[in-house]
Amino acid sequence: MKVLAIRGATTVTSNNKEEILKETSKLIETIILKNELNNEDIISMCFTMTKDLDAAYPAVA
Repeated sequence: MKVLAIRGATTVTSNNKEEILKETSKLIETIILKNELNNEDIISMCFTMTKDLDAAYPAVA
């Protein structure tokens, strides 16, 4: 079995729940499409944020 790590990053203009979740969803969708992944191909995802972004946790997306 082949295991890969893929890194992605995104930004938001403000500490806004809807924007954080929207941009996170766009990032995940882009990574999945560009790498031709299926849901069963994904083992895990790790999310980090800066301290100033606390309106939503991106894993909710």
